Amino acid sequence: MDRIDASMFCRITTVKLQRPANLSAILEAVERVAEPFGLVRVDIYTNGTDFYIGEISHTSNNAALRFIPPEAEQRISAIIFDEHGQS
Repeated sequence: MDRIDASMFCRITTVKLQRPANLSAILEAVERVAEPFGLVRVDIYTNGTDFYIGEISHTSNNAALRFIPPEAEQRISAIIFDEHGQS
């Protein structure tokens, strides 16, 4: 997983976070939850040991927020549509 310097609503942080110890378990769970959908966002909360699924959504904030920086919209669209061929 590479960092994507893009955000909606919140400023992009410069803080470098460590990957949680339970990342493999998180990714397994997210893949199972997201599998039936072509495109879905799964919000996860973790303390490094336990994790919780907070929300499953197909659009953020009714698709009304702008990307920060503005050119991030094109990068995210390329990731979603071009690289994965999903809509």
